Amino acid sequence: MARRLVLELWFTLHAISVVLKVRKKIDSIVVVFPPSLFFCLIRLVLPSNVRRIGIVHDLQGILGLTGGGLAKRILSKIVTYVEKAGFSACDKLVLLSEAMKRNVVCGYGIDPNKCLVHYPFVTEAIDNDNKMRNVLEKCLPVNFKHVIYSGALGEKQDPENLLGMFTKLVATRKDIVCHIFSRGPLFEQLQCALPPDIKDRILFHDLVDEADLPELFARSTVQVIPQKVGTSGGAFPSKLPNLLASGVPVFAVTDEGSELSKLLAESGIGVCRHSWELDSVVATLSSFVDQVSQSSNFERATKIKSFVNKYFNVDNLVKELEAV
Repeated sequence: MARRLVLELWFTLHAISVVLKVRKKIDSIVVVFPPSLFFCLIRLVLPSNVRRIGIVHDLQGILGLTGGGLAKRILSKIVTYVEKAGFSACDKLVLLSEAMKRNVVCGYGIDPNKCLVHYPFVTEAIDNDNKMRNVLEKCLPVNFKHVIYSGALGEKQDPENLLGMFTKLVATRKDIVCHIFSRGPLFEQLQCALPPDIKDRILFHDLVDEADLPELFARSTVQVIPQKVGTSGGAFPSKLPNLLASGVPVFAVTDEGSELSKLLAESGIGVCRHSWELDSVVATLSSFVDQVSQSSNFERATKIKSFVNKYFNVDNLVKELEAV
């Protein structure tokens, strides 16, 4: 929380200094939450005629602050208050899932008429089908199957259970190597917690450059999306469109009935479990690895191209924002 507070305060000061220089030239502003604190102050210095559009990636009042003792409950109320102030100051608010919209409307008291729902979209690096630079060839050799988690690693990803799942998986499968591409305090803690005898079976790497995402996906047997139980309504995995557009099989642990679960079922190239009962989770993941080895990423990507275009198209979002 101390690291988060430093980030919020630093970005607030930076954003105010930038906006004050250009405030008279602005006719629209697109705000990405989080961070959230900065917009509580910036809104006070913006001209009243500026269109304010917010895009909410995470609901911090829900993620990582549920349960626990008195301190967490107090922090949750403070964070929720700050988020609500920022959301209320927007003319339109884009949420990444219907569940997030319900939480914003019911839990934050935001007018539903200002809320839009749009799933994340496929990024330019994937859309352009960049040529691979083969920078990951050594850490992802073709003679193994690779089960990979890549991206930010926080409490909402339930890192302890993620490591527990990988540990059980490599104990039962000698042909699989598991990888975590990330960085940060929890990433470092997981590295320290890794038993010495499996350090060559569960590997830790820094985040890859965006230009190398196509190669990462091409070398992935399965990509994992882990979620802490009860947090699916506070966020939606923004990397999902890129994975599906690339034809990468996705294994998720998510709440039953979540939008992630429904979309993966409809895509036909994903599998979900709804609890962290590790024996059952590992058995399903191991079976899924064998199943997806029977076809290629290219075949899967071709098969679900219309599905990806239907749900994860940026043009639909741009058209709605232009109309605001």
